[in-house]
Amino acid sequence: MVYFIQESGNNSIKIGFTENSAEKRMKTLQVGMPYKLSVLAVMEGDIKEEKRIQRRFLKSRLMGEWFENTPELIGFIKDIQLKNTHIASRKVKHGSLKEKIEDLERDCIKSALMDSKWDVYKSADGLKITERQIRYKIKKYNLLYIKGLFK
Repeated sequence: MVYFIQESGNNSIKIGFTENSAEKRMKTLQVGMPYKLSVLAVMEGDIKEEKRIQRRFLKSRLMGEWFENTPELIGFIKDIQLKNTHIASRKVKHGSLKEKIEDLERDCIKSALMDSKWDVYKSADGLKITERQIRYKIKKYNLLYIKGLFK
């Protein structure tokens, strides 16, 4: 799978490939990083796909697999996030009932926040929950809003 991981220092984005999960790869990378890392998006693909995407954004390459946070790259990642949300809404997820319910809750909160342009009050009102509840859920699911992208 091809992953997009962002570091919180200068918001640079790593475009990489892993045969494992992006979260495991992020944890491995985090050991040597002074800033917090976040997985922005993942997509199906092999090393060839990773290299194709890296060539596409060659002008914004900082070093190795790290790229500048540009509007073009952000737009590309947003498209992947939208595709993943659409696929996830159609796919039955594996795991326990509790995990499935948490995934659904996280997706609903994320969608409400995106629809309201990250307005916590409007999102809470639309979901018929309190502001305190939605703030707790944002923290619980580690939903970050960084320059138009959700983690």
